[in-house]
Parts: sequence; C-alpha cells; structure tokens
Amino acid sequence: MGKILQSLTTYDTVADYALKVCVNKKGGILPGTYGVITKLLGEANAFNYLCILDDFEITAERIYKMYLFCCNEDFERFKLSLRMIRDGRFGKGLVEVNLIADRPLPFINDSVPIPDDTDESAWSEWCAKQKELFVATE
Repeated sequence: MGKILQSLTTYDTVADYALKVCVNKKGGILPGTYGVITKLLGEANAFNYLCILDDFEITAERIYKMYLFCCNEDFERFKLSLRMIRDGRFGKGLVEVNLIADRPLPFINDSVPIPDDTDESAWSEWCAKQKELFVATE
C-alpha cells in the first residue's frame, strides 16, 4: 500500500487520490502530469492504476517523465507499462533510478510481442522478459 493511499480519509474520492498523486513537493501540479492523470481517471481501472503509481512512488514529475520518455506520449503504452512494472516484479529502486534520470529508458522493449491478456502464464512470461531486457540495457 502506497503512502498516499494510507493518508486518504474516508471522505476522499478517487479524484482526490488522483490529485494527491499529481502534487509535487512544492504543492504544485505540472500541466502534463495533470493531463495524464485526467486521462487515467476516465479508465474503468483508474483506482488500480493510481495504486500502482503510488506503490512505486511514481508521482508528480515522474508521471509525466514516464509518459513522455518511457511511453512516447502513448497512453495505452503508459497503462501497459504500469501493469507490466507491477506484474514484472520491478523493484521501487529500479523504477526510481530510471525515472530520476534525465532521459529515462522505456520499460517495454518492442522486440517482444505483447501477449493476449487472457493468458496469465504468457503475460507473466512477457513481464519477466521485459524486466530482463530492461536490466540488460541499463
């Protein structure tokens, strides 16, 4: 459970959670980050995606850096990257080191075709291969 989720009150909504994920240490919100989070709120699994962001401490500027550099401003790739980071057993440290870099590396290598979502073993295998390729390129 992420720090932000733990800080929520019983009166906070998913939108409140999203806003707290966007806020940087100075209390501001970058327009690019707000745009990504606004799109995320339109998703059926918005809460789950917010939890992944929070769990891996991908907040504020890191959200937009991930979207811009790691996902080439492709929203579907952003969602896929979040799921893959969660399921591929990426550690917080590995994610953080990448996202604090000036130009973070993509978490997904396009040389490995994306599996059908319905096959859990193929998905797990794909996530493991992505992590292996990511670590090899660092």
